[in-house]
Amino acid sequence: MENEVELLTTQEAAQILRVTPQTIMNMIRRGDLPGRKIGARGNTSPWRIPREAVIKYINFDAEESNVKAST
Repeated sequence: MENEVELLTTQEAAQILRVTPQTIMNMIRRGDLPGRKIGARGNTSPWRIPREAVIKYINFDAEESNVKAST
């Protein structure tokens, strides 16, 4: 399917952003990242984050830093 969304675990999102999984959970709670709780999976977090949202977060953060540097 063309419209499939790649979902990341909190651990995978944390690795991309170089933060802890707890920071990812805090970001979801604050609304900085969208997340969905998808079932219980034993010892792993049931939360999933769209990969595209993590990439957009990185790009937005970089753009915001550029704006601050130019003012």
